[in-house]
Amino acid sequence: MSDYSDIIDLPHHTSKTQQPMSATGRAAQFSSFEALTGYEALVEEQARLTDGRLELSGEEINELNDKMNYLMDNVALCPRAEIIYFVPDEKKAGGKYVTLNMKIRKIDPILRTITDVDNNVISIDMIYKIKQLSDE
Repeated sequence: MSDYSDIIDLPHHTSKTQQPMSATGRAAQFSSFEALTGYEALVEEQARLTDGRLELSGEEINELNDKMNYLMDNVALCPRAEIIYFVPDEKKAGGKYVTLNMKIRKIDPILRTITDVDNNVISIDMIYKIKQLSDE
C-alpha cells in the first residue's frame, strides 16, 4: 500500500474548457432519488374505500317499479323526487351511493335514463330508492 506521498503535493486539476460546478449542482448529484415514483398514490388508491352495490329484495323492486310508474305517468308535471342511485367507481370494483333531489323533466324508457331540469342524467338501472317529494 502506498501512503500517497508521490501525489499528495501535486496541484489540484482545473479544467481549461469547463466552468467549475456550483455547490448547488454538486449537491443535486447526491440528492435523494425517488425510485418508486407514484408508489404513494398507488397505496392511497388501494386504501380508498368503495361501497358494494346492494341487491334489492322482490318487495323493494316492486315498490321501486310502482314509484317509477308514477313518475312516468306524471312526467309532464315535472314531479320532484329524491333519488338514491349507485355510481360505479372508474378505477376499482364497487362505487358509491349518491342522493339527488330532482325535478324530473324527462324519462327515456329506451335509454333507461331520467333527466332533471338541471340536465342531470341518472341510469334507471342504478336507482336504489325513490322518495316522491311534494311540490312546495
